[in-house]
Amino acid sequence: MSSRTWRIAQLVFGGILVIAILVWWLTNPRISDEQQILNLVAKAEHGVETKNGREVMECVSPDYKDSSGYDRLQLLKMVNSWVRSPDQAEVTVEKQQIRVNGLTAVGKFSVQVYLESEGRKLRPVSAQIEVTFEKRWRKLRQVWLVKSVEGAAMLSAPEEYL
Repeated sequence: MSSRTWRIAQLVFGGILVIAILVWWLTNPRISDEQQILNLVAKAEHGVETKNGREVMECVSPDYKDSSGYDRLQLLKMVNSWVRSPDQAEVTVEKQQIRVNGLTAVGKFSVQVYLESEGRKLRPVSAQIEVTFEKRWRKLRQVWLVKSVEGAAMLSAPEEYL
């Protein structure tokens, strides 16, 4: 094959590739920022319920910090402690409001946690929380991550049993 033929083949192949990428980009459904955030919250909720610490921590920003002084490392320790405990939880998160502002967002949620410890169900714990999210690059795409959670101190384990 001559160099001229090879060059034409490369241009044709490159053109086809560019057209394929353009078609994919135009036809690929885009998920709104709000829906991406709700998907992230559902992933964290699922991680807590299934005691999958990795799934929970994938939702947390590397520079997590809240007003209670918890950072990502302390949060990781809490998650690992939860994963090792025999307790079980059922978590319900309801969206109240999400405001997206560029690469940050603030969401207000109503959270209810039903804990079962040593086979005994504890009274449900409820809280109103405010979550700050940030959009960061991860694995060649931008994803939403939890940067801080306020109001979660109310979610400490109750002493009362049903």
